Amino acid sequence: MWKRLFTAKCQNFNDRRMFEGITGSEAKKLGRRVKLRSDWESVKIPIMAELVRQKFKNNPALLEKLLATGDDMLVEENTWHDNFYGDCICPRCRHIPGLNKLGHILMDLRKRCQTEGYL
Repeated sequence: MWKRLFTAKCQNFNDRRMFEGITGSEAKKLGRRVKLRSDWESVKIPIMAELVRQKFKNNPALLEKLLATGDDMLVEENTWHDNFYGDCICPRCRHIPGLNKLGHILMDLRKRCQTEGYL
């Protein structure tokens, strides 16, 4: 999923090809160096939401785990300083509130599945 997100942020095809055959952590590092598409700030959340939806649609066991969380608050805690998609809990960042965009995407998807019954 992450590699697809980083590929989506590239402005040109040659940059996208650099993501072929690498790991997620390598994609994260490379994603910091590519030229961003001009509309990235306005499309990154919808792209992430669609990738997350596809991930759960293609993995029913994972969807069951998401639905089993009921109405719990979901937070993407991390230690790699991501306070946009998550909430970094490392000593340097733990006092900075994260935006937890991924947590909100997951909760929105869960709510949609609970109320509408599909992805």
